[in-house]
Amino acid sequence: MRKLVFTQKGVGLVEAVVAIGILITGIISVVSLSQSNIASSQGVVARLTAINLAREGVEAVRSMRDGNWLKGRTNVTGEDNAWDSGFNGAGDVTAIAVLNADSLAWTLDFAPASMTDNGTRLRRNQDRGLYRQSRENPIPAGEIASLYSRLLTIYSICRNRPGQQETYDNLTCSSGWDKVGIRVISRVEWQERGQAVGLEVEDWLYNWRYSFTPYVP
Repeated sequence: MRKLVFTQKGVGLVEAVVAIGILITGIISVVSLSQSNIASSQGVVARLTAINLAREGVEAVRSMRDGNWLKGRTNVTGEDNAWDSGFNGAGDVTAIAVLNADSLAWTLDFAPASMTDNGTRLRRNQDRGLYRQSRENPIPAGEIASLYSRLLTIYSICRNRPGQQETYDNLTCSSGWDKVGIRVISRVEWQERGQAVGLEVEDWLYNWRYSFTPYVP
């Protein structure tokens, strides 16, 4: 009786092609996942930076209000030394927050009206790592334009004493209404994967020296 003996000397062409295909698919999947993770991480970092810059815009206005109080300024609105000195843009509500790199004092520039206006783009100081806004042109030495633009919108919060009611989207308060605070909206925009992205941080800063109970609608 004859015995059938099978010998395998190598892998067939079909098996080799299938193995290579599986290997390439695995490599492509790993590379795609890595690229997706990197892009996602960059997006998270960009968003965290934008949130901090938006919060900084609100804190800049808060710092100015507190600074007015520390200078002993009156709580009466409309006077040169009022608690809200520096917040009135002669009928304008949009501004950029300008930081003096030496004194670290904040001021508001009400000239910009939209995100595309000169001065809204934040600049990064390469020596100190600070983000600054200014309408200076050309950009001062040592500063480079960042990805982010920021614009503040500042409304007056007005209170009608007889009616005990507040409004919070005013340029100025009408006769018979007291200015009891300011509503600050800090918006930051940037480009992410070729798309415009933006976010806002809002806070209501009251003149706590004014004796009143905030209106709750």
